[in-house]
Amino acid sequence: MRLAYARINQETNALSPVTTSIADFRRTHLLEGDALARACTKDGYEAEGFAKNAELSGFVQQCARQNVDTVPLVSAWAVPGGPLTRACFDELCASLVDKLRAAIAAADVDGIYLSLHGAMGVLGLVDPEAEIVRRVRDVIGEKPIVVTYDLHGNVTQDVVKNVDALIAYATNPHRDHRRTGAKAARALVDACSGRRHTIAWRSLPMLLGGGTTIDLFPPLLPIFLRMRALERRREIVSASLLTCHPWTASPELAWSVVV
Repeated sequence: MRLAYARINQETNALSPVTTSIADFRRTHLLEGDALARACTKDGYEAEGFAKNAELSGFVQQCARQNVDTVPLVSAWAVPGGPLTRACFDELCASLVDKLRAAIAAADVDGIYLSLHGAMGVLGLVDPEAEIVRRVRDVIGEKPIVVTYDLHGNVTQDVVKNVDALIAYATNPHRDHRRTGAKAARALVDACSGRRHTIAWRSLPMLLGGGTTIDLFPPLLPIFLRMRALERRREIVSASLLTCHPWTASPELAWSVVV
């Protein structure tokens, strides 16, 4: 089994007049191929200045434990800021798609894991994450796609219909990047082994600010505990609550539950 992995990630403030360019990604975090593979090992440093082990490290190391080969594509991560320019977005997507095509041509790929944010904005584009997933789906066909989101992600129908599983962080403040990637690895290996998943999803047009969405305190503490209990059931791969990002210019802005 060969599983590809990649990241295109930024949390966007739609009110900012300062756009995000490819130079911002290069300054912060832009890794490809072998450099990405080295960064995701136990001795590597996945995101310099932020986290030694984040989602992609968790994914790679869990795959290694399950004797699954992994194929690094590209990882692009910029600090929160204004919307991406369309040129920046298209360049990142083209890099991802070209590397995926090359990996498939070299030795085929059984599935792919995408570490996304869910609250990325792009000038002139309503649902960037849906566009990323659609472009990947066009290349990989019916093979499984598993994505992870920040719990501030905004879940839309166009994303849900094109993925086999969507898994979000289960902590706020976020401290489970690596565990989230490992969870995605288990889900993708299962899907590639014939255990295809069914997604239950619902979004409601609601917002709740800042400190009220901390997972360690009410009102959300009992909800996060309920989700952890659900995930102890054999038939449930993951249960996620996504409280969205209020500064996103999405017409579908909403809290979501995905199981």
